[in-house]
Amino acid sequence: MTWSIIARDVEAGVGAVATQAVVNPFFGTQGLMLLQEGQSAADVVSRLIAADAGRDHRQLHIMDRQGRTAAHTGGACVDWCGAISESNLSVAGNMLASADVIAATAATFHAHAALPFARRLIAAMKAGELAGGDKRGKQSTALLIQGEEGWPDLSLRVDDHPDPLAELDRLERVSRERFVPFMRFLPSHKDPVGTTDREAIEAGIQQMLAAQAEV
Repeated sequence: MTWSIIARDVEAGVGAVATQAVVNPFFGTQGLMLLQEGQSAADVVSRLIAADAGRDHRQLHIMDRQGRTAAHTGGACVDWCGAISESNLSVAGNMLASADVIAATAATFHAHAALPFARRLIAAMKAGELAGGDKRGKQSTALLIQGEEGWPDLSLRVDDHPDPLAELDRLERVSRERFVPFMRFLPSHKDPVGTTDREAIEAGIQQMLAAQAEV
């Protein structure tokens, strides 16, 4: 897929960077460094693009720690290409069936605010796929959710699959069976030791799973 969504539901971290089309990997590393310095999304996009002679072939969108977003779509990107930049939400894509892809992605994200964040993001991407998605077809997808720690709360990838979003949906559901509850017992900045008692961890996981089942 050649479209992506960056969104925020709580205060956390530094920001996020996504680069696509003819990708420039330095946008990720340099962009996060600039965001860490406190620069705005718009300023970071401007600086990265100004320094890149291949800018016409790149697509880039960024969210900073305040939820401000900015995007760049190079003139040589393949139609349909473009972006939606809002507070706490950015959707960008190229080589898409039409503008409806990112419009449906953003609209569905807004419409499903009651869903847990991971499921809300997957629902948004599914809507984009139903609107036409990447006009070449579908092959891979990924979901990355960053919390307050230096590691992701959830990181899932599906590569070279006939129905990648359906498989991502399945993996996210599987993650909630053990992995997501277990992560709550790991060391954190608030609790540098975490929970090491295996019986307490298991009891806590079962309690959380029971609470999920009641929802």
